[in-house]
Amino acid sequence: MVQLTSILAKYPRMQRGLQLAERFSPAAAFLGGFLWDAITLGMVVNPSDLIILAVYYVAAIGILIVLGKGWTFRWSEFLPTALQFFFGGLFSALTVFYFKSSGSAVAYLPVLLLVGLLVGNEFLRDRYNNLTLSWLLCCLSGTMYLNFALPYVVRSVHWFWFLVSSAMALGVVFGLRRLSTVRHGVLWPSLVVSGLIILLYVLQWIPPVPMVLKQSLVCLDCRKDRGAYLCSEEDQGVLSTLGFRRDEVTHRPGKRLCYLSSVFAPTKLETTVEHRWQRWNERTGEWQGTDRMPFPMRGGRELGWRVYSYKQTVSPGRWRVGTALHDGPLLGYHEFEVVSRGSDEELPDREEIALE
Repeated sequence: MVQLTSILAKYPRMQRGLQLAERFSPAAAFLGGFLWDAITLGMVVNPSDLIILAVYYVAAIGILIVLGKGWTFRWSEFLPTALQFFFGGLFSALTVFYFKSSGSAVAYLPVLLLVGLLVGNEFLRDRYNNLTLSWLLCCLSGTMYLNFALPYVVRSVHWFWFLVSSAMALGVVFGLRRLSTVRHGVLWPSLVVSGLIILLYVLQWIPPVPMVLKQSLVCLDCRKDRGAYLCSEEDQGVLSTLGFRRDEVTHRPGKRLCYLSSVFAPTKLETTVEHRWQRWNERTGEWQGTDRMPFPMRGGRELGWRVYSYKQTVSPGRWRVGTALHDGPLLGYHEFEVVSRGSDEELPDREEIALE
């Protein structure tokens, strides 16, 4: 160690680089944990996924207990980095399960904001000796996890279980505060975050977890063949796939414009979902509902419960179709542009798509 210090003393730029890397290692670990789970977790909530996230959550709580007690031992300086890695893994559930089904790049904004919070914390030199930020992240990540785990176990998307799971996550943070002997932290930011999450749920801005919109597409002439739903879809390109551009659908009079979706839900969960067709009104500058089509569904199918709806007469312009609980919150939506062509005009190339 002495030899390494003497070497670094000869190379001040290298020393500054290592200090900078150490300074921002918690934010890097947070982002690394997020990317790892964003890659490894799928669009279906499996028991194994919830177990992995439970390990992350318990490990983060254990580290916060150690930090709160002020205990030091060999390798204890790496605990903040490990803590942020576990937080990153937990926050991946936010993107993968809460928002990824929407197909929009905006889904990653909450994670980027949290990384910015960690980096900003380092600029303010408010190191993790101040537990306020860590308790805040524990409350937020714990709420997201328990909002999935508890409804999944009880097989219900009733609002009561959302409130119970949110209260449980907040109770964990209060417990950490009581166990802490290092009095360098406050709880009011965690209270604000917990209240904000509940408010967003009441406003129906948070989807009815653990239901997940697994797949959705807009196409022409849907039909069922040997257990799969088939339809004709135009190639939308990379920008549309990443969510940076709306899909474009060429519609010809007499053809049916179809919207297909598959929804994952835990086994034995029975509820009603609906497709909400909306058209953008250029005059008023807002979305105008045209149709609501409900469907009964039953959870448990690994590939999702499949439903489709269609419209025979569709005017050109911006459209979107949402998949939602019947008279409840939205799981996700698919936005597209309808372009009308006459019967003598050549249609763009299409390919047959199957929704298994």
